[in-house]
Amino acid sequence: MGAKESPSIIAKRVNLLKIFLDIVPPEEFSDIIMELLKTSWNRTPVEEGKNIVLLSLWDLLRARRNYKYRQYVLNAALVIPIAKSLVGGARFLKGQAPFRYMPFHFFVDLLSILESREYTVYLLGGKAKVLKKAENNIRQHRV
Repeated sequence: MGAKESPSIIAKRVNLLKIFLDIVPPEEFSDIIMELLKTSWNRTPVEEGKNIVLLSLWDLLRARRNYKYRQYVLNAALVIPIAKSLVGGARFLKGQAPFRYMPFHFFVDLLSILESREYTVYLLGGKAKVLKKAENNIRQHRV
């Protein structure tokens, strides 16, 4: 699959300044993550497209000038905008607005989805108190 094509078969994509942004509505977030997990089980470890990129405006600008980083972003399974300016730019230039996710809530939602479906989630590092608090946040925020 070429870099110009949309490698995401899961979510609709919009091309903003030659970088794809995925349109992931919050109500479909769980289904898209589970579909991503299903498709990535059938791939070998060297295949690309399993990554989720949380893209800021600075990351978009970096991807436009850095070839390796651009390839990484273009080959990601999901590219989620975290900057309001990216959402506004896509709405203005393309007439389609991807949904903006805040990184903290994105990770809590992602981990909650995995935990609710009984996937194994490992939280490594940090102090025991902090890890316990993270675990409680995930369990309280079930999707």
